[in-house]
Amino acid sequence: MGAGAVAVYLNLPITKIFSRPNRPPAGVLEQALDSAYARIEPQAVSTSRVAVAGRTVRQDLVELARSSSTLRANLEITREVEKAGGEVAYGIESRDTKARRQVLTLGISDGDTLVCEVRLERRTR
Repeated sequence: MGAGAVAVYLNLPITKIFSRPNRPPAGVLEQALDSAYARIEPQAVSTSRVAVAGRTVRQDLVELARSSSTLRANLEITREVEKAGGEVAYGIESRDTKARRQVLTLGISDGDTLVCEVRLERRTR
C-alpha cells in the first residue's frame, strides 16, 4: 500500500470509512420539495400517494408554464433535496408522440429507498 493511502486511512476515523450517513426522514424531503415548488412557481401541483413495492410513496404532478424551463425546475428540486440530505435517484425525460408536452420524471430518494416521484410537465405547443 502506498504512503498516501496509509496517511488517508490513519487520519480518518474507522467509523467514517464504513458507516453510512444518516438518512433524512421522508417529511424533511417532502418539505424540501415544497420549498422548491415555491421557487419554481408552477401553474398547478397535484399530490397523491401510491403503493410501490409495499411502501407508500408520494407522487407529485407539477404543471409548468410554457415559458418555464424543465432544466431550471430540475435544478431547483435537486438543490433543495440535496440540501436536505436526500438525492435524485433517477431522471427520465420524455415527450408525447406529437411533441405537445415535455415531461421530466424525477425519483427522490433518502439514499436507500424511493420517497417521492416528481413529474414535471410543460406544454410545448
